[in-house]
Amino acid sequence: MRPGAESADPSDVPAVQWSERVRLFRDSTWNIASLAVSGLVGLVLVPIMFRGLGTERYGLWLAASSMVDIAGGLGFGLGLLIVREVASSAGGSEANGCERLVSTSRLLYAALGLVVLIAISAIAKPASHRLHLSHETQVLVGPIFILVGIAFAGEQISAVGLAVLAGLRRFDLIGSAAIALTIANGLLTYELLRTGHSILSIACLRVGLSVTGAIATSVMVYVIQPSLGKWDTKFELRTLRNHAAFIFASQANTVISKAIFDGVTPMIGFVLGAAAIVPYRVGLKFPQFLAGVSGRIAEVLYPASSEYHVSDSLHRLRDVLQWSTRALTLVNAPVLAVLFVLGPTLLHVWIPAAPPESVQVLRIYVFAAFFDALGYAADSMLWGAGEAKALLMILLSSGTVTLVVGFACMLHFGVAGMAIGVSAGFAVGTAQLIAFSCKKFEIPLKALLRFIFRGLALPTAVCILSVWAICRATHPTHVYVLGLIGAAGMMLFMGCHLSLRSSWEEREILLRLFRRRLAHDGGES
Repeated sequence: MRPGAESADPSDVPAVQWSERVRLFRDSTWNIASLAVSGLVGLVLVPIMFRGLGTERYGLWLAASSMVDIAGGLGFGLGLLIVREVASSAGGSEANGCERLVSTSRLLYAALGLVVLIAISAIAKPASHRLHLSHETQVLVGPIFILVGIAFAGEQISAVGLAVLAGLRRFDLIGSAAIALTIANGLLTYELLRTGHSILSIACLRVGLSVTGAIATSVMVYVIQPSLGKWDTKFELRTLRNHAAFIFASQANTVISKAIFDGVTPMIGFVLGAAAIVPYRVGLKFPQFLAGVSGRIAEVLYPASSEYHVSDSLHRLRDVLQWSTRALTLVNAPVLAVLFVLGPTLLHVWIPAAPPESVQVLRIYVFAAFFDALGYAADSMLWGAGEAKALLMILLSSGTVTLVVGFACMLHFGVAGMAIGVSAGFAVGTAQLIAFSCKKFEIPLKALLRFIFRGLALPTAVCILSVWAICRATHPTHVYVLGLIGAAGMMLFMGCHLSLRSSWEEREILLRLFRRRLAHDGGES
């Protein structure tokens, strides 16, 4: 079939392409489920821990956790490399080099965990004085920092196992483990605080879950791929040196991305004052979360593209790029449309005293989230294809647009101007990603865009108008009512879309996924 062409009948599409589409859909579902569970448990735990520990000790817990969170960004760029090489070996690449890489990375991550443990233990005493704690809480700083450091070391071992599982495309195991550990953390934390246990018990729980996660991921890797699960004490620097360019680009991408987009907040404070940061941070919360969901969906594409790139399956890469970008657009169009309409009411219900500028930021960020989601698939697949240098250049250009346009607009439009700058940066970055991916995978740009957006105008208009009309008629003042209105709008979108002839492929994917689920359940019974 010609790149970008649309077949008129399911029988025209090879069975292997249908299988891959269903697999990607299923893997994305696992990723979204684990994100939803962790987000929900996190929201519930915040007030529980705040009440159970008190302001001072909860602040100590957040301070200790933030210390290791900062260290977590020092992953040497190895996470993406492990996923890529494991997936490449599944696609036909040389396996011994992959085994050496995983073994060396495991040692390096273990060393990082040990270094962070020593460092956080060393700063515990100075931190106990800098945090302005009472004497009773000061004596807990040392043990808390040490326990959090031990937990971090265990999480580093888990990180290697999770990267291997991602490379093997076992997102079902990754999602199941994440959901189980998250629920266990929520239930056990609640029980410990309910029975009067202290912050030390919470820290010990984190260590226990960290060790459990490290053991579980190591066992899963060993059972599925014994050669990648074996521990080897031989550190081979040459193995890392062979991938130096990719490692550098990956780490640089992470550092530059955080520097650009995390640097936006202090820039607003320096130019407009600290008070202007509040409406900006409040307004981007919901769109930022939705962008995170899109990122989790796109994660499953990285190992898939690595596998197909090595096996030189260009036709499969084209199919995955088209359908994954289409799927991300289908997911985001109704959700962001609903958020655009309900944004002002949602912010007022969530924070009654929310600044008016936060509504402007939210609505502008809806477009930023849409542009961001549109480029996620191309970004993940280009990483899988090894185009780290090109992706770094795209990031630098989009980041420059963000800062320049954001600064200029901020001087004229206030805090909303920075949101305009971020949207412009995402739009430029996404345009470059799609254009480069079309050239890389030999897909006509016009054909890809036509495939992505076909049949979406009418369902989106129906969704926006219906949600707006319901809001005007009911004037909702409760979160659950807003949720029902949003769900109704999204159901109308999907109903209208699936009724169109142009969406027969989406219906076919859902039917094949449902049939596979029924067959699996029938086999178990």
